[in-house]
Amino acid sequence: MRGRSKSRAGFRVQCSFFSPPESRSRGNAVLLGDRGESGLVDHDVNPVFPVRRLPQAPCQGAPGLPVRYPYLLMRRMRLLVWLLGFFVTSHATAQVHHYIFFGLERKGIAAESFLDSGAEGAQLKYTWRELEPEEGHYDFSAIRADLAILRAHGKKLFLQIQDVSFDPRIVNVPKYLLSDPEYHGGIALQYEYDGKHEDKARPAGVVARRWDPAVQRRFQFLLYALGKEFDGLVEGV
Repeated sequence: MRGRSKSRAGFRVQCSFFSPPESRSRGNAVLLGDRGESGLVDHDVNPVFPVRRLPQAPCQGAPGLPVRYPYLLMRRMRLLVWLLGFFVTSHATAQVHHYIFFGLERKGIAAESFLDSGAEGAQLKYTWRELEPEEGHYDFSAIRADLAILRAHGKKLFLQIQDVSFDPRIVNVPKYLLSDPEYHGGIALQYEYDGKHEDKARPAGVVARRWDPAVQRRFQFLLYALGKEFDGLVEGV
């Protein structure tokens, strides 16, 4: 593995990542002068390590920078990467939380198998339609009831607000989004098809028009109402 050498103040800097063992005690970078093994013609140069000539293949350093001790540098870089990986892994492990996902089967949180488990809490699904039956009127009674059960047993609640479905017959957004022209229908169909036959696509679900500013605004109002009542009581949404 070879690279070009560069002139710098009367000497050239060369290195090799595959240097012989005897060169590694002082690093692989060497200064090559015009007087051979032990000196430089340009006496203005004050090398920071002994000048030596190593019979080995040179390698290119970083542009504009002298290459010094590349072997030791690589060892330190490997150590740094290892320490970084160890820190990230340890931090991630310390932050792991175990929740059981029940989806819409929320009655499962009352089962002894769950309440006696080591799980920290439950992730439960609530549809946008059930939480906002009418525009601007919210019904969080189901969340309150589930939260009471969990907290009574030392468990926590993580909310999942569902505005999509994977069945075109199920619509999880409030009815007013569908009827009010301001929301441009409120929903869009999802499609699926086999292989590359897009011409044979078939409906596979329904999704709220999340990209529509009017629909976005209504969903933001819902989140605001949830935060106002459950901030500090649930683990997240």
